[in-house]
Amino acid sequence: MRTSRRAAFLAACGLDDGAARRLCEDLALEARLLGMAERAVPDGPSWEEGLALAARLGGAWVEEAQRLVAPPAKPRRRARRRTP
Repeated sequence: MRTSRRAAFLAACGLDDGAARRLCEDLALEARLLGMAERAVPDGPSWEEGLALAARLGGAWVEEAQRLVAPPAKPRRRARRRTP
C-alpha cells in the first residue's frame, strides 16, 4: 500500500502509526496463540493420558511393569506317563 493511501486508511480507522503497529502485533500474537491453542489452553487429559492415569490408579500400571521386569517363566516339563 502506498504511504499516502496507508495514512488515509489509518486516519479513516482512527489509528496512528503506533496504534497500527500495536494492532498488528496483537493480531500476530492472536494468530500464533490460535495456532497452538491445544498447548496454551488445557482442556483436560488426552485420551492416552486418561488411559495411563486409569492404569496407574487401578494398579494395572504396576502389574505390567512387574511383568516386564520379571525373568521369563521356564516352560513346565510334562510328567512322563509310566507304562505298566
